[in-house]
Amino acid sequence: MEVDISHKVIPIIKFTLPIIVLIAVILNICIWLYGQYHAYITFYDVRVTGSFLQTKTLTDGTLEKLLVADGQSVTAGQPLAQIHPNITQKDIDNLQQAVDQAQQQYDNMVSLSKQTSTKTISTPQASAPAAVDDSQYQNALAQESKMKQLYDIGAVSRSEYEQAAAAVESAKAILNPSSGSGTPSATTSVVAVPSGVTQEDIQTALTRLNQTKLALEDAQKNTDTTELYASADGTVYYTGVKEGDNLSAGQNILDIATSNYIWLEAKAPEEQAVKLKEGAYAECKVNGKIIGGTVVQIIDPASDEKNYTVKIFIPSDKMNGIKPNMIATAKISIGK
Repeated sequence: MEVDISHKVIPIIKFTLPIIVLIAVILNICIWLYGQYHAYITFYDVRVTGSFLQTKTLTDGTLEKLLVADGQSVTAGQPLAQIHPNITQKDIDNLQQAVDQAQQQYDNMVSLSKQTSTKTISTPQASAPAAVDDSQYQNALAQESKMKQLYDIGAVSRSEYEQAAAAVESAKAILNPSSGSGTPSATTSVVAVPSGVTQEDIQTALTRLNQTKLALEDAQKNTDTTELYASADGTVYYTGVKEGDNLSAGQNILDIATSNYIWLEAKAPEEQAVKLKEGAYAECKVNGKIIGGTVVQIIDPASDEKNYTVKIFIPSDKMNGIKPNMIATAKISIGK
């Protein structure tokens, strides 16, 4: 026997359909409201950074070996890398030649300071020379003798020696001027003239010798491999320099993070920055991991920049595998 249930189904359909529509409308309103009050801005070029000390080379050379792993904890004074300076044997030979030349010049100076030479002097008898003229002549004579011996060993130029000789002739002319009544009678004598090399000259030669010796010693020491050391406790990170790379003096090869945390930095134009708030939640994707962070600071742009800097803090227990200069994506919640 057939039973007619239409009178039961019709009311159900009549009231259920409006209820379903009502529920759908309510859900859409909730989603819209959530979007209004829980929207976010996505930043794609977010960089991992932190507080770092740079480890720089002191001389040109080659990175022979890295002694620590990327992300390894280090202590102050710990060796980080081995550097081989770019000092060639030719450089050593040139410095050795300079030392030999400086040694020879110093020895010649010392030897000359102990020598004297003789000089024949004509002294006019017509009148007694003034004391000042005679003193000037004797000084010029000693200087000429000194310059002659320095010229002979190559320590001064020919023009410098000729100037000293001309000074002697000039002083001699003042001492023995010509007379209109004829040439006055004169007597000649042979006197000993000191070399003219002073203690100051010897000291100058000695200083040059010591300087060239020191340069040679430094170069010889720099042919050996040297090590770079950690300047503080922290975590060391590679900068992209590889073993075998040529280095320039002052080049940074390692960064040391001295704090127990790192952070992300995003650049935001003004129209985005005004929507962000310190303390806002940030969902960050870095190195394949999703990490929750917090906006801790929004920094105004410098005078030559247009973008604001947004600093996102990452908890220290989430740092494993995250290194400086990695690129991340960050979704930062905003309120409308």
